[in-house]
Amino acid sequence: MKILFDGCRANSTEQTLLTKGDNNPSDDLVLYNGMKHLKRSHIVGKVKGYVPFVGYATILMVRPLSLWIWALT
Repeated sequence: MKILFDGCRANSTEQTLLTKGDNNPSDDLVLYNGMKHLKRSHIVGKVKGYVPFVGYATILMVRPLSLWIWALT
């Protein structure tokens, strides 16, 4: 998830966020239930790390074997 906007409103010290999913063409406003931005208190988890290219494992499991044989020849 990407953060598109990270700022404070006038006369406020509260941080607001606007997010966008990795595979979405636009921001996640439709998921906010009418709110314009998220508050810091709405964020539940923390990123401790990531595993690059882990999604390729699911692609390998889903693709038919004949497609891989064809691609390798």
